[in-house]
Amino acid sequence: VKAISMDPNNAFYRELHGNFYLRQNRIQESIREYRKALDIYPDYLHNVLSDCHAILGDGAEQSLLGIAREIIPQDAKSHIVLAKFLEQQDWDEAAIFEYRRAVDRAPDDVDLWRRLSNLLMRQDKLDEAADVWKEYLKLHPGEGEGHEEVAKIYEKQGVLSDAISEY
Repeated sequence: VKAISMDPNNAFYRELHGNFYLRQNRIQESIREYRKALDIYPDYLHNVLSDCHAILGDGAEQSLLGIAREIIPQDAKSHIVLAKFLEQQDWDEAAIFEYRRAVDRAPDDVDLWRRLSNLLMRQDKLDEAADVWKEYLKLHPGEGEGHEEVAKIYEKQGVLSDAISEY
């Protein structure tokens, strides 16, 4: 507390304070400190997520998700950071959810659509992956990339006539 009182706008101190509370299982206090850290320096999100994961340990996906969803700003960038972090942990369903939230906030970012579709394809959810690109095409009808991606998915599904029409 002394370090924070001397420098209340130091995001690193706030993060460390949040970690202390989390190790004590004082979840709401840790969330409060993490929020303060992210208000000061939003780019700390990945660090905070990594710290939470290290403190909570394996098998604590729901606890980490609960904290993450309480602390992240509701912008596309934060949802992307969270989605990538979850994907690195092989928590694909949660990552898919976060990529969908990011796409809602940044529908012109074709890379987000690609990441979402690729993750769905990795889970063998080809119909959902195709639907992602079809939704993209509704918003961006003149984009050839969406048609190409749908064609590739149709080809994987063995629906060659539909693949040819998309190419």
